[in-house]
Amino acid sequence: MKSQNAGLFLVLVIAAIFVSGCSQEELSQEELKQMITETAEKVDTYKLDMNMEMKTVMSNETESIEMTTFISGNGAVDQENRKMMMKLTTSLSGLEEKESFETEMEMYYIESEMYMKMDMGVPEFPARWMKMKMPEENWESQNQLDQQLELLNVSEIEILGSEEIDGIECYVLKITPDMEKLWEVITNRPGINEQMKELNDFDLGDIVKETYVKYWITKDTKFPIKTLTRMKMELTPEIMSTSDANVSGFQPSMTMDSEIEIKYYDYNEPVEIELPEEARNATEFPMMI
Repeated sequence: MKSQNAGLFLVLVIAAIFVSGCSQEELSQEELKQMITETAEKVDTYKLDMNMEMKTVMSNETESIEMTTFISGNGAVDQENRKMMMKLTTSLSGLEEKESFETEMEMYYIESEMYMKMDMGVPEFPARWMKMKMPEENWESQNQLDQQLELLNVSEIEILGSEEIDGIECYVLKITPDMEKLWEVITNRPGINEQMKELNDFDLGDIVKETYVKYWITKDTKFPIKTLTRMKMELTPEIMSTSDANVSGFQPSMTMDSEIEIKYYDYNEPVEIELPEEARNATEFPMMI
C-alpha cells in the first residue's frame, strides 16, 4: 500500500510541473510544494489494477534453481476516510516439489487497523483473518509531501514524448533514481527501525543493476493512468555470504528480474470499502517495526 501511494503522489508532483510549464530547476522548493499540494488535494479516491512478474535464479558452483513469481490484483483507496483494500493472487512456478503454488490475500486498512487474510490452499494451514493496530502516522506518512519531494530530488526525469493508452492521449515520462541517494532517504525516514538504520553504509547500487519507472499521464486531467516499474537485482556470493555459508563452502548467488504494471482509474468516483463480516473477529497480531 505504501509504495503504491508513494508512486501515485510522485506522479502528481511531475504532473504539477507539466501544468506549470516549468522545469524542476526553475521552481523554488516552496513553489514546488505549493503545486504538489494543489494537485494532490484533487485526489480523494481511486482504484488500481496491478500485475507483476519476477524471475529469480539462485545458483552455486554445482546447481541452480529458477522460479517465476506472478502477482495480480486490484484495489481501491479512499484518501478522505483513510480506507484502502487490496486483493492479490500470487503464483510460483518452477519449484521442485510442485509445478506451481498459488496463494490469495485480502488486505483492508480501516480505522487505523490493518486486516489481512492469506489462503495458501493448504488444509493444514486454513485461511484466517488477522489484524494489526497501526500508528496514526502510518497513514499520514503515505501522503507526506516532503517525502515525495525527496524522491523527486534523487531521480533523473526524462520526457519520452506522447502515447495513446486505451484511446487516451498521455505524456510519457521515465524516472531513474540515484540508488545511493535513495537508500539514504529510505534509511533516514521517521519510523524506520534500528536494523535498517544500521545498514546506512550499505551500497544499494551493488545490488540494483537496473531500475526505472515509466509513467503515462493523461494530457487532459494530468492524472496518471499507468506506471511500469522495471528492476534487476544481483546478489553476489560476497553479498549473500554468512559465517555459516563460509564454513560449509556453500557460496550462492541470486538474480531477480521484475516488472510491475499498475493501472489507475476511477479518480474521485464514489468507492465503498467495507470490512467483510468474517474479518470483525480477526486475531490480534503485533505490529512488526
